[in-house]
Amino acid sequence: SVNGSVYTSGSVEVAFGVRSVVVVAETNDVAATYAVVGNGALRTGDNTVTVRVTAANGTSSDYPVAVKVLKSTNTDLQVLSVNGQDALVNSTITVPARTSVALVKAVTADADASVAVTGTSLVAGQSNTVSVVVTAANGTSSRTYLVTVLVTALSGDSTLKSLTANGQAYVVGTQLDLPIGSKSVPVVAVANDAGASVEITGNTNLVAGLNNVGVRVTAANGTFTDTTVKV
Repeated sequence: SVNGSVYTSGSVEVAFGVRSVVVVAETNDVAATYAVVGNGALRTGDNTVTVRVTAANGTSSDYPVAVKVLKSTNTDLQVLSVNGQDALVNSTITVPARTSVALVKAVTADADASVAVTGTSLVAGQSNTVSVVVTAANGTSSRTYLVTVLVTALSGDSTLKSLTANGQAYVVGTQLDLPIGSKSVPVVAVANDAGASVEITGNTNLVAGLNNVGVRVTAANGTFTDTTVKV
């Protein structure tokens, strides 16, 4: 018998992690003895336990017993992070604007389990779902971990932090007077948002009279605000 059940033939299956089985044999001759070899230190997969029966005259016969330790059903993750953020603690992750790919790190609790990741391409302005499927070592047990990834929307800030013309702060709506014959004027504009861009037009090839110098601040999301410097 193996673990209390009668053994006749075939393979005895035991759960993952079992390291030994109890094998009991009864000989036909009460004078014979038996010894069990290999019933300890079992490994995952197929194992052979040998029952050696020694007759009273010293001859012996071996009887093999097949024992199969089943593979793990463990589908747990020790680590799951997306773009450096712990996704086991929080299944919703927010990433900076313009992030286009979810960088997933998944470490299984069982080294023999496998991981498949899908949905790592991110689209701004919508909820993105990253799927992490862990398949246990037994090949049939699986678990799906879903992580929601939100890409921060691009800023719509197209305001100015500072605006100078000819080296002095310019107040919108006022007029800057330059000496006769001036052909250009230095205009420096700084946006409030570092992700915005600034374009200055019309500050060269000035003519006598009123000139309008254009300052356009384009926000990260593409919206813009125009400001005029009157020279």
